[in-house]
Amino acid sequence: MSKIMLKRVLLNNFFWLGTSLLLLTAIGQFLLELTSEKNAGFFLDTNHAPYFFDILHGGWASLISQDILYYYELLFPIVVTLLVAGIYRQDKNSGYFSLIVSRNQHRPYFTSLFLVNALITFFAIFLMLALNFYLFSMTYPSANPTLFSSYGQGGADGLTSFASLFYSHPTLYMFIVFCMNAIYAVVLTTIALAASIYVNRIYIVYLIPFLVNLAWMSLDMETLSPIDNYTHRSSILNAPGFLLVLGLLFIAATTAYVIGSKKYVYD
Repeated sequence: MSKIMLKRVLLNNFFWLGTSLLLLTAIGQFLLELTSEKNAGFFLDTNHAPYFFDILHGGWASLISQDILYYYELLFPIVVTLLVAGIYRQDKNSGYFSLIVSRNQHRPYFTSLFLVNALITFFAIFLMLALNFYLFSMTYPSANPTLFSSYGQGGADGLTSFASLFYSHPTLYMFIVFCMNAIYAVVLTTIALAASIYVNRIYIVYLIPFLVNLAWMSLDMETLSPIDNYTHRSSILNAPGFLLVLGLLFIAATTAYVIGSKKYVYD
């Protein structure tokens, strides 16, 4: 069933729409930032290491990157939900799920959908951010950031979690950032996946992660807001609190998904 589910995802137009938007964001932000830096005369400046200009940190560098960062913060929950989380509602509305039930395959179906959603969401976000960072790493000097070079560019200060790691092993620090971002995306899409069982309108399924994310931003909940946890302005991690809250949300969404998959599949 996992292979069948993966094939269904790869044949889904929404998956390719979401993937295209992620690639466009990764490559487009790089090109816009590179052009902005070159025109400003900072191109290949040794104080401009790649660790300051990727999607998650580029908001410190230019107004263009700042706009892209805010776009990413606001809209990435919808984009990442397009990949897999709407599959069940599409199958339910089209009648395909009735065929699954008639063959008594609904339990493997729900299990495979849950796993495929988590894996694809995680790797889609992680690889998109890694690609964006790789493009900058090929272009900018490979110099470790220093307190001087990070001044005014959102570098990690003494109050930042893992600040020493940022200055001693910045690439490892960046990959931890990407992992945290991917985990956050998995939690949001799991919430959407659970909601798809209870909500009939697929566009509402796509909007729910956006609304959840927007609510956290509006409440200024720094523990959950991507712009606060994934940029150096307040660090990637209040690690224990961040993972604890996301863990509880993931458990709640998974529980709702399991209950719904048993109770509502025949409705």
